[in-house]
Amino acid sequence: MKIVRALPILLAGFIGVVSVAQGSEQAGKWYGSPMAAYMVPDSNRNLDGGVLGRRLGIGRAFSDHINGELALNYFDAQGDGGPDTSFTGVVANGMYLWNREGTFAPYVLAGIGYLRTDPDGFSTQNRTQLQAGPGILVDLGFDRLALRAEVLGRWADESPSSSTDMLINVGLQIAFGGKSAKK
Repeated sequence: MKIVRALPILLAGFIGVVSVAQGSEQAGKWYGSPMAAYMVPDSNRNLDGGVLGRRLGIGRAFSDHINGELALNYFDAQGDGGPDTSFTGVVANGMYLWNREGTFAPYVLAGIGYLRTDPDGFSTQNRTQLQAGPGILVDLGFDRLALRAEVLGRWADESPSSSTDMLINVGLQIAFGGKSAKK
């Protein structure tokens, strides 16, 4: 199974990120979040197992519990009885965090956006996407840098039916601006 083969890659990325990470943004601060992404596509897509991709987000901490962000993700999938397909998504997310100043800050994320599905040899589809799921920020003791990991369900309204993919994102959250004031 393709997901089993991808797990060592995700684990190696997680360990590499853990060795450099920490520090969450504070209310009023902007942040960026570059992440490695893994998509488990809906079975109706006729794609060959899981798909590695990338995600880049920029956001702002509005309060101790609320973040808003805009994220872009990209996947290039091999067909399994169907065409090779690329997926480009732009989504506006809202995040609700607990324990922002702690070592572990769990959160839930929900978003709405646009998904462009571009299968080779077929017409491109531009559709609405919704996504939601849990995540965690991990403070590892360095200023302005945190490990971020999340598991999201993504629903896309595609013709002739809808598709639900699972997205696993692991990367960094980097606060912009001056040094954070530690409590």
